[in-house]
Amino acid sequence: MKLVSRGAIFHHSSKRRREVQITDALRRQVEETVTAIRALLQSGKLLPPVNDRRCKECSLKEICQPDAIAANDHIHELRCSLFEPDEV
Repeated sequence: MKLVSRGAIFHHSSKRRREVQITDALRRQVEETVTAIRALLQSGKLLPPVNDRRCKECSLKEICQPDAIAANDHIHELRCSLFEPDEV
């Protein structure tokens, strides 16, 4: 078995490639993330999108639609606070 010490991430929208050093800590983090994602998928419940700076470069942005979800969350917050009395 050959140890892989470097990898690359290619961002389709910007056409840029970023090299990544694969450390033991990164390898553990990836293994933990894979386990968590598998558990999430088995549960049948997906978390809402985070809608942060990472979304700009994501190839799934059109499918995920984080802006629409964030707008719905904001509208829900506004509705909940609509009839709360003003603080005096």
